[in-house]
Amino acid sequence: MNAIHRAALRAGLRPTTGSAPPARPPSRRGAWLAVACGLAALGATWGQQVRTSIIKGFEFSEFDPQTNERQYTLTGDAEFGRDASLVKLTSVRVVLFDTGGTTNMVMRTPLAMFDQETKRAESEEPVLIESEQMRISGVGMLWEPTARRLVLDRDVRIEMFDTAGLLPAPPGSAPAPGDAAQGSAPAPAGPGGPATGSTPAPQKPPTVVEAARLTYDMNAREVNLGGGITAIDGDTRLTAGAARLELAKEGQSARQIEATGAVTIVRGGLVARGGRAEYDVTSRRITLLEQPVVSRGADRLESARLDWDAEAGLMRATGSPRLVLARAAERGLSAPRPRSTGRRRPAAEPPTASTEIYADDLQFDLAANRAQFTGDVLVLSPAVNIGASRMEVELTGGLGHPSGEAPPEGSDQPASEEGGDIARIAAEGLVEIVQQDLRALCDRATYDPKTGEAQLTGNPRVFRGSDRLTGDLIWLNLRDERLRCGPAARVLIADAGKVEGRVLGGGGPAPERRQVEITSREVEFWLAENRGVFRDEVRVESHDLTIRADRLDALLEYAQDERVLRQVVAQGAVEIVQGDRRARSGKALYDAFKGEVVLTESPELAGDRVLVTADQITFYVDKDQLYCDPHPRLRAYPEELPEWAREAAGRPGGGRLAPAGETGAAASGVVPPPPGRSDDGTAGTFRRGEVPPVRR
Repeated sequence: MNAIHRAALRAGLRPTTGSAPPARPPSRRGAWLAVACGLAALGATWGQQVRTSIIKGFEFSEFDPQTNERQYTLTGDAEFGRDASLVKLTSVRVVLFDTGGTTNMVMRTPLAMFDQETKRAESEEPVLIESEQMRISGVGMLWEPTARRLVLDRDVRIEMFDTAGLLPAPPGSAPAPGDAAQGSAPAPAGPGGPATGSTPAPQKPPTVVEAARLTYDMNAREVNLGGGITAIDGDTRLTAGAARLELAKEGQSARQIEATGAVTIVRGGLVARGGRAEYDVTSRRITLLEQPVVSRGADRLESARLDWDAEAGLMRATGSPRLVLARAAERGLSAPRPRSTGRRRPAAEPPTASTEIYADDLQFDLAANRAQFTGDVLVLSPAVNIGASRMEVELTGGLGHPSGEAPPEGSDQPASEEGGDIARIAAEGLVEIVQQDLRALCDRATYDPKTGEAQLTGNPRVFRGSDRLTGDLIWLNLRDERLRCGPAARVLIADAGKVEGRVLGGGGPAPERRQVEITSREVEFWLAENRGVFRDEVRVESHDLTIRADRLDALLEYAQDERVLRQVVAQGAVEIVQGDRRARSGKALYDAFKGEVVLTESPELAGDRVLVTADQITFYVDKDQLYCDPHPRLRAYPEELPEWAREAAGRPGGGRLAPAGETGAAASGVVPPPPGRSDDGTAGTFRRGEVPPVRR
């Protein structure tokens, strides 16, 4: 008999196999030993059962203690370990509910650990979250049902279906049939399912957002994305350091999006950058803040704040916006100017540079490629500057339309470096155009860079040095430097004095400065040649000299770096009045340098009871000298002067422009100096309030 058998006998147990030994009465000690062995075996068996217990179809629900509405339901296969509160779940499925018991979203993961005491679920496996409006995937999860908080650790991807174009789309763009991306939300079927034979509407590809980390606060209804994000909607791409999505009260549709940290939006060749961006999904308006810049190629728009209406395709820039057209100056505003001639002061060719537009407020229509500037508007280019209170600029290429093909996917570089060009400018409200020594003022102006012509209306005035042109309508061609004006054209030439001393370089005091005023129905002036043509009802007044004609050709010239009147040729019913002198002819030539008047084509000259005729009559405005040749004829003390002489003598004016140095009350016909000029014709300073500060 071995020791085991003896122990069993002492305990009162009987073996189930083998020969039975003689029975003995059990002892108390053996009975307690048997009980202890039995409990030990039972404990070992129960411990093994706890470690390996599995419940198929495990389900756990949490209810709101106040409304008794179900908040979520957790299902899966549960495996219980030694810690009864910690459950290992496989094939996990969590359904989150909105108010009223409607399903908010469904979350799935192959494996998760659920703590029943803290009610936290953690997983290192891939996670998929789906709703009617979006699909979210990632790796690694922390779910806190009590705090209603969800965290995805890495590789986050969000697909939004009900965004109606989450990011600004190209103006007028629409998804083409067959463009629906795989996995996009299907169109809801009607009560009876899809209609037989009907063609489903093409689905818009979902908006895809990728990030390194996601935190979803269900109480605050907001999703925070971090670690660098990328959002793609059609051909529009957004990148930023982080983003916050504010969700609607019900469902998972985004209502407000805020991106921060080097925000960049790329659509085709259009690139918008800023430190922060806010997007309202309902109105489809995006706001770029913290020094936003919008660019295409080398062109760019800068401001303190940029509001982008994606639905209407409009941009509004505030906070001193600045539009830079990098190469518009080469093709339009800085067209080559004519070279210097003997009658024009040489001027250096303008350097090649960008065209910049400043304003207080800017609205940009991307579809029409048209910008409206308001406030203190200023256009700066190498050859011409334009200022106004309001300005509308139409562009070709540039920010509104791409100059070439779209860049490759994932690139934030523009398609082409050609840049945009200005097609037309319409300005109003204290319009000012400056090109070297030329300055124009008016109430309204339009400019066409293709032709280089600006049309000025509303009290237009053009200044060149101390000279001035006014009229009802002025056409100014900035490309070939040509002026046209009419009707009621009026030109003031500040200096028409006798200047032989200046031309010959002689010493002595400077000659007397004389102003000349020329009026006509129409005038055309070539600035590069310092030459002008006046037509219809021409009248010239200078000091005590008056000339009337049907046409007049005027020539200016530089003398010792000053532009003065050189010569006047009058044709057609010419009449001249100077004091008691009255003359008429078919043609007259006035040499301002010599002070000489030459009359041809049946000239006649009448004085105080004197009438002279000849084939050519020459007299001097500053001398009592008269030359007649050939065929001179003198009638002294005629009984009656000719009718034309009496009419000329009776007309008002007769030349009443006083010398610039004359003091006292202004004589009849004196033209006041232009704004910003002193009475001596030298350059002065604009009065405060006449020109906006930035243009001063």
